[in-house]
Amino acid sequence: MSGKISEYANEATVIGDDDWFDISVEISPGNFESQKIKGSTVKALISKGINIYTSDGTQSNPTRTYYGANGVLIFGKLNEFNVDANEVNISAETNIDGLVNLKEAIYETGIQNASTNIVNVVDKASVVMTDSTLNNINLLLPSAPLFPGRKITVIDWSGTSSTNNVTIIPDGTETINNSPSLVLNLNYSWVIFRSDGSNWVAQTSKPLKNLGSASYEDTTTVFSTVANTPIQLPIAKDIVIEDQLPAGIPTYWNDTTNAIPGRYGDDLAIQINFKAEPMQPDLWLDIWCDFGTGTQQYKQTFTLPKGSGVVQNILYCLPAIYTRSSFVTNGLKFYIESNGIVEITFTKLNITLVNTQ
Repeated sequence: MSGKISEYANEATVIGDDDWFDISVEISPGNFESQKIKGSTVKALISKGINIYTSDGTQSNPTRTYYGANGVLIFGKLNEFNVDANEVNISAETNIDGLVNLKEAIYETGIQNASTNIVNVVDKASVVMTDSTLNNINLLLPSAPLFPGRKITVIDWSGTSSTNNVTIIPDGTETINNSPSLVLNLNYSWVIFRSDGSNWVAQTSKPLKNLGSASYEDTTTVFSTVANTPIQLPIAKDIVIEDQLPAGIPTYWNDTTNAIPGRYGDDLAIQINFKAEPMQPDLWLDIWCDFGTGTQQYKQTFTLPKGSGVVQNILYCLPAIYTRSSFVTNGLKFYIESNGIVEITFTKLNITLVNTQ
């Protein structure tokens, strides 16, 4: 939303806190600088009885944008906003009837270009246009707590992020959707960031899907179930295929913890295949996964009707697992249980990223 700041107090009721009002000033003949004021600030000004006008006396124009001569916007009570191409200076801020944090409400102002290896997002950029033609880009976000509600859009305008990735990194220990970073690796993709006051929340463009897969095969491990006793499924990385891993994923199987590490917001399709040899007649197998909470998830039961000593192929499939906070923290482990002794060999794990946030 953009529009004029009314002199009528009752208009404050129809202005949203997150609405943005455009204010443009002519900093040189024919050269205008655009600034934005949040709706919450507009409402605060209206409630104080302060109406914005410009130094040349113009109240509004057909596009409902304010223009000021010589880059000066004047509020009532002679408090000034001096606007130039790079900065906003607020005079006598604390004298506007106690209105504070006015400067922090005027940081969304324009477009920033990014093409070098490491780029800091400037305090007043609302759109960052990346050009990774020559190199990968690490884009460093500002601190989310300093700009609650701030919105930043990052766009791969050069269409080269599939060759040279654009990695967006929050400040310090802050996160993006509970992850330490987010990668643009699809040409012409984009992502919108919003500060929740503590961290960054991201919404990606529809085509941004870091799709990929991996496969792990255990050709050496032989283990047997114990009747009515859950056992964690081990998978040694004897044969590893990771040449199609998604960007930002170092591996899809931790063979130390026997768990799939998670990244917040991904959907994973999982297949586990192994050979099962029952040592007794009339046996069954239960297979399930656990996000580290001790709760059985997605349990499937397989019968072994061919009898003792006959090897059967077992295929456990999960078409989509959504990786949320417990998955990210604990990883995804698999457990198996039988009503008797079953020998398990030749376990293979296939993981495919089918969607990402």
